Amino acid sequence: MATTPSPRIPLELCEEVIECLPVKNDPDVDVEEQDRYFTLRQCALVCRTWLPLARSRIFRVVHLSYNKGTQLLELLNLNPTLSQYMTIIVVTGPGRLGGCPLELVAELAPKLTATKTLKIIGGALYHDTWMSDWELESFLKLQEAILPILAAPLLTTVALQNILTTEDDFLKLISIPPLVTLRLENIRLISKAVQGRDESVPPTEHRLAISALGLHSQDATLAGWLFRPSCPLHVAALRELSIGVQDIGNIHDFLPLLNAIGSSLKEFGLRLPNRCDFREYRRFSSIFDAIPILPNAHIEHIAVYGFDRRDPSIGSYSKQFDGSELVKCLLLRLSAPQRLRMVTIHENVQILWRNAEEFPKLQWHNWRAVDEVLAQASFSDVKRLDFVAGLNSLGLECETVRSCVSSQFPAFRERKGAVFNLTVDYTSLAWDRAQAARDEMYYNDVSGEASD
Repeated sequence: MATTPSPRIPLELCEEVIECLPVKNDPDVDVEEQDRYFTLRQCALVCRTWLPLARSRIFRVVHLSYNKGTQLLELLNLNPTLSQYMTIIVVTGPGRLGGCPLELVAELAPKLTATKTLKIIGGALYHDTWMSDWELESFLKLQEAILPILAAPLLTTVALQNILTTEDDFLKLISIPPLVTLRLENIRLISKAVQGRDESVPPTEHRLAISALGLHSQDATLAGWLFRPSCPLHVAALRELSIGVQDIGNIHDFLPLLNAIGSSLKEFGLRLPNRCDFREYRRFSSIFDAIPILPNAHIEHIAVYGFDRRDPSIGSYSKQFDGSELVKCLLLRLSAPQRLRMVTIHENVQILWRNAEEFPKLQWHNWRAVDEVLAQASFSDVKRLDFVAGLNSLGLECETVRSCVSSQFPAFRERKGAVFNLTVDYTSLAWDRAQAARDEMYYNDVSGEASD
């Protein structure tokens, strides 16, 4: 019977495992006690069952960077079968510090045929306003190097970040038949007119009907490009749309995109940067006026994330912008609040001195205003509220966060069939520090009866 190849295990490790196994039929042990022991064969069967799951966890996410690319190539040369577990590939382009050399990317790409999610991080920073010929040429070479990954049969998600490219090259990158989710962050396209070529692009006859689109750190230029005849994407069939704006006032720029999407849109996400640019916001008298009336005739889930609540000792930043006020105004500006079924809130809390006594000063009681909005009759169909509190300090215990945040939503928690889910997230910490809190990361508070 043929057996699947397995990686070589050092003999010293095998001997340690065997020595830890109890001996079967030990005369000093009763027969009833022996039945609870594993034989060596049973242990081998357990390992064969557990090994694929362990490999899937270890090798699921692969980073092609300067430091890890060579190690990955050596590993795949020793055991090519491990590539079947590598489903999320993150490629750091040569334009960034620690980027993976193009020759190494080209050698690894044909081996990564099981890719389901591909993320490419380029070297075009947010504050760069000039166009670099080197950046264009570098990304073109990177695109050629990853062609085997783009041809992977299971590839459904593509994420692009900090990339400067031409319209033609961008079209080639996103024209993937099985594409379902596309996420773009700080993508700048150079039109043919800028390049000195003004030939017209023929309309695309067959467009790709993707399900999810993310536009983060983008202006309205890219959103407008999605409506051009040459765009291969059919945005009118989106189910999920997430936009990231530099300023609250920029939400108006994305209204044409929201209006163009049909009844398929069910989820809408709004992301703000950690430090907002308030120049556009100052054109309005308040946050309420800065947020336009959002057409949500079919939207059932709204997620708001990206803003921070700072320690008072950091400065007056927290006084300039209040995330709870944003969520309240966003809910009140919905054109059809009765369609809403779920709300998700992400809030990051930064504590400088990790002093739990400073926690009450963060004014978590502001979320009472959101609870009052959800208690209105027009929001009676909202049955789930997810709140994610991102912390950078283990000085704040989960129980403290739980009691402070949960008490801000009394009306919603009393609603029949409503689910309030509170997550305390320590992932912004270093990994070794976060391990101390892993057993306390998630708290679920379910009130009322479960809805169907």
